[in-house]
Amino acid sequence: MAIRVIGGECKGFMLKGPPGEGTRPILARVRKSMFDILTPYLKDSVFLDLFCGTGAVGIEALSRGAQSLVSVELDKRVCDCIRWNLNYCKMIDESEVICTDVFEFLRAFDRQKFDIVFAGPPYPAYFCEGILDALDHCHFLKDNTVILLQHHIKEILPEETKKLRKYRDKKYGDTILSFYKIV
Repeated sequence: MAIRVIGGECKGFMLKGPPGEGTRPILARVRKSMFDILTPYLKDSVFLDLFCGTGAVGIEALSRGAQSLVSVELDKRVCDCIRWNLNYCKMIDESEVICTDVFEFLRAFDRQKFDIVFAGPPYPAYFCEGILDALDHCHFLKDNTVILLQHHIKEILPEETKKLRKYRDKKYGDTILSFYKIV
């Protein structure tokens, strides 16, 4: 499974997919729409990609102007694939791949703050509400951090949490992108 970078300095690069059947890459049309929405926030941003799979979303962010990227994925083989893709795109120096459980990362990480947080957990795990809860307690969000969750249409997310408020939903077939900001 190969995934094409669709915009920015690496436009057209073909990314390698990880071995096995465990990842579900975000559709190109969803990724394009997502980055059309994120464009005003991307330049020089610090981007966090949770459940990063192929790494396509984080690489797309760097390609379109993000300053740095932290990618979090549990599967070591998938982490190796992400590092290969980052190296291939000559973006390894602006990136860090952390091979750990996303929820453990959300509980423990405090080395830097992020401008954009993207989470695309596996379907149909229904992890997004747990992610929102964990983000309510983490220390790496800025006052203007944009949080974006990709989830299945059957996973209904709250309009508001202790710290976050949903300000936009975008539907693509059975996929929804939900956008949150700090209240």
